[in-house]
Amino acid sequence: MEHNWMNMISAHTPATYEGALPAAVDFAIIGGGIIGLSAALSLKECGFSVAVLEKGRVGGEQSSRNWGWIRKLGRDAAEIPLMIRAGQLWQDMETRVGASIGYREEGIIYLSRNDKEQAARYRHFETAQQFEIPVERLSAAHVEQQIQGLPGYWREGIKSPTDARVEPLLAMPAIARHAKSAGIIIRENCAVRGLEKSAGKISGVICEAGTVRAGAVLLAGGSWTGLFLERYGIRFPQLSVRASVARTRPLPSVYAGCASDPALAFRREENGGYVVALTDHSDFFLGPSAFKNTRLFAKSAWGSRGSLYLKPAAPSGFPDAWTTRRTWRDDQTSPFEKNRVLSPAPWSGLVPQLQKRIAERFPALKDVEIAEAWAGMIDTMPDTVPTIDSVPGMEGLWVASGFSGHGFGIGPAVGEVLANLMQNRETGYDLTRFRFNRFTDGSVIEPGP
Repeated sequence: MEHNWMNMISAHTPATYEGALPAAVDFAIIGGGIIGLSAALSLKECGFSVAVLEKGRVGGEQSSRNWGWIRKLGRDAAEIPLMIRAGQLWQDMETRVGASIGYREEGIIYLSRNDKEQAARYRHFETAQQFEIPVERLSAAHVEQQIQGLPGYWREGIKSPTDARVEPLLAMPAIARHAKSAGIIIRENCAVRGLEKSAGKISGVICEAGTVRAGAVLLAGGSWTGLFLERYGIRFPQLSVRASVARTRPLPSVYAGCASDPALAFRREENGGYVVALTDHSDFFLGPSAFKNTRLFAKSAWGSRGSLYLKPAAPSGFPDAWTTRRTWRDDQTSPFEKNRVLSPAPWSGLVPQLQKRIAERFPALKDVEIAEAWAGMIDTMPDTVPTIDSVPGMEGLWVASGFSGHGFGIGPAVGEVLANLMQNRETGYDLTRFRFNRFTDGSVIEPGP
């Protein structure tokens, strides 16, 4: 399955951002994904010095392994105001970073084949209308006009024509280069092992290469966030699921945007292929955190019972593996250094299932070849929406994690919000649903879509 277009980032990818650590910055950010870089850029634009500290490779985990959808449709209502702003930022991103990232506003279509599927999709339609997002209901005939598939395969579609697509493997390096050119310090192979405190407040980070003093710290560690906080006795009920993805070799165009039904999702790539994934299969590895948080995740797990497959144990070195250390000293090698880039193997049955489902929907593509398959670990919360808040009892520490597969698209707007929060400024958004203590204050857990 060789390919020569874009290579997935791994621990073998040469490091780009190296050098000595600064003695001090205004803000230190743990994690070089879309959330960390977006927050860094927004803080830098406010005139602050910022360091982004990445244990492995910038954008190497879920930020480059996602589908590349920039979508307002199908989100939790609490996320939509942020996503509207994020859509505006993505529209201007190529100009902002001075590079092509494959941004195309081709629309996203959610497809259905029967009454039950239609009812689920219609809820997205109603939510979009509440926020005056352009959205269309497509009849079977209209679906066939837009998607060149098997006639009559889909009964209806819900389309958001202003939703878009981006190439994550182009976007993340371009955003990082722009951040560096703006004066942001980025360091790869620079795991943060712990936090420094002074006068009862977080005052810096302790890295494998030394200590960096900081006025405040943002933890945007993706799947690793819970493990980092656990060291300090802080319960952060975040688990990770494996999502497997693939890309095809170049194919005739059947739709220029993104679309999904309850079994298959696809996005046109800039090179003429498609990024494809199963929408009814993700894998969950049992581990210590899974058992601790069983009650909190019960409702979400029940709702995903037909598509979530349990595995007895995570591979060695994963955040919730049975053998992963939960405690370490600041002068000891941490679990973050032992797994520089979390790069899970895709589900073994992925490729034949994708080929089968593509052929069912698109007979003209029955001989589709898969160029590459990969997987990523999605950091998810019991209610499938993120936590964007300060950490109680840890003054000076902020967290943005648990984006539950929604983080790439919404990331630029979350960066703006975090920059305001960390300066104790108004954000202009209702962030109540994203508060840290919502799982301990007696609130009812209501999973999002």
